[in-house]
Amino acid sequence: MFKISGVSLFLFVLAVIGLVSCSSSDSSITDVTDAFPDNLAISSPTEGGIPAAASLFKTGTFEQVTGEFNTLLTPEDVTDCTFDIALTMNYPSPACYGPSLYYNNHPDADGEENPPPNGESPQLPPFDLGIWNTTADPTIDNDEVCVAATLNHVVEEVADYANLSLTATASMLCVASVNAIELPGTNGDAIDLTDELDAAAVPGVTVTEATLTRLEDTADGYAVYESHIVAELTTTDDDVLPVEFILKHAERATASYLGQASFLFRYDEANGMPECEMVDKTGMVNAGYVVYDQSSSTDLSYELYFAQFCGSDAEPFDANNKIVATDTITESNTDGWAHNYNKMGAEFNPEDGSGNYYAAWVAGAPDGSSRVLNVTMNEGGETGCGYYGYGPDAYEDGLGTITKFYPNWAGPGGNSPWENEGEDGRSTLSKAQKQCMALNADTGYFELSGNEYITYAPTNTGDVDQIEGDEFTYSTGASSTEDGGMTNDNPLGEDVINNLIDLTEITDFTLPTSPSEL
Repeated sequence: MFKISGVSLFLFVLAVIGLVSCSSSDSSITDVTDAFPDNLAISSPTEGGIPAAASLFKTGTFEQVTGEFNTLLTPEDVTDCTFDIALTMNYPSPACYGPSLYYNNHPDADGEENPPPNGESPQLPPFDLGIWNTTADPTIDNDEVCVAATLNHVVEEVADYANLSLTATASMLCVASVNAIELPGTNGDAIDLTDELDAAAVPGVTVTEATLTRLEDTADGYAVYESHIVAELTTTDDDVLPVEFILKHAERATASYLGQASFLFRYDEANGMPECEMVDKTGMVNAGYVVYDQSSSTDLSYELYFAQFCGSDAEPFDANNKIVATDTITESNTDGWAHNYNKMGAEFNPEDGSGNYYAAWVAGAPDGSSRVLNVTMNEGGETGCGYYGYGPDAYEDGLGTITKFYPNWAGPGGNSPWENEGEDGRSTLSKAQKQCMALNADTGYFELSGNEYITYAPTNTGDVDQIEGDEFTYSTGASSTEDGGMTNDNPLGEDVINNLIDLTEITDFTLPTSPSEL
């Protein structure tokens, strides 16, 4: 939903809809906004308040993305329909989140140490340590707090897919608008914009379907529209990338709407997904959907789901164009999802970003538990608090809730599922990490505000009481005794008592309710 799972893919540019003049200068402009959620964007609330001072990990603020949508939906002429999107599939994780960690003399090892990759010190793998440093990267001269940078990173990896699908649909509606093509008027009516969109696409883009259909009205009598785009895009590596976007939308009243956007991307290679090779599947499909509901100008909620499926020919959608968490890869289900099952959601005020946000992701199928971020932003959107911990597996109830903390997720003696015949016997604490933050108006970064509660040792108890002459040392440096400069490093082998908070102390965050659906 990510690099949290170790996937490393190529960089390519999706030049989706660069439109050229396809209507005469005296054509009237039609209103197409009833078929699109013009105030919806998937973004992190901690991207930063100043566009010029971008976060280290940034895909665009809510205002930037919705502004781009609105330009497409309310064009003055065809030049407003031009749009390109760069989709990066190798997103760097902030250094502060789950770094690799060298260690020696682990107190839970019972004589067993992880195999040392360098012949010197055993090492814990990446993405299992949670928040390990106060700021995003101790080697970079800024004070962006880790919980903000991590949320930006996690949201960005999935948001780009969802926002690209919405951009493509907005571009199709832009074509209809500048060509004075009205929205379909009654149930079953449809307009075909395939030729117009294909003729307007930039080189390397072939549109094979672009339709807008009027569906049956809601029970309350509101019009429902379904946009459907199928295209083939040529990447910078000259690979052909088939994509599909489906948007189902109903406008209830001014500033009130609901709907669902589904998206699918097919790849010839499945880099970093050995599970696919084990079942003789080539390539992969990245797919997901977002359900959204805005009840007023100050109340917007959404839930977004995403996963990576084995095989370029996988068909991950059910009859409702959704992916399903139980559709995991097995010997008998070789095109199920294998990596990066994500669920994220929010309930917030679009006018200032205040509200509750969460992201939960499962690295692989099965993984036993999800990694979870919960963030609450206060009124005005310039202060808030974030929490990190672990929660239910992808297919379990309550996904998105922090229910525990694994201080020794992958370390020796931690009883991980792959060490215990699939059973998750890892030691857990009823605790979580916490950082509060405030926007620095001068830099645009969210910085630490007040005390933080992120300290723990990577042991089964989260603490370590050192034994003289046999000290447990661990560090993100070049070895367990070389300081890597991070807050939780312990190269000197000092005693550690964790300061994580009890789960009962998370009182300012409320898991958003699921949006209403069409």
